[in-house]
Amino acid sequence: MKNSLVPINKTASIARFHKIETDGELIFQYGSNRLFL
Repeated sequence: MKNSLVPINKTASIARFHKIETDGELIFQYGSNRLFL
């Protein structure tokens, strides 16, 4: 049971990391666009 949970948790944490990374890029781009306008 434990062994089957590890890959799922790893995948979930990677997906969460990518979501945070994407959100951060969107916020950064939005801030940059406002800066130049």
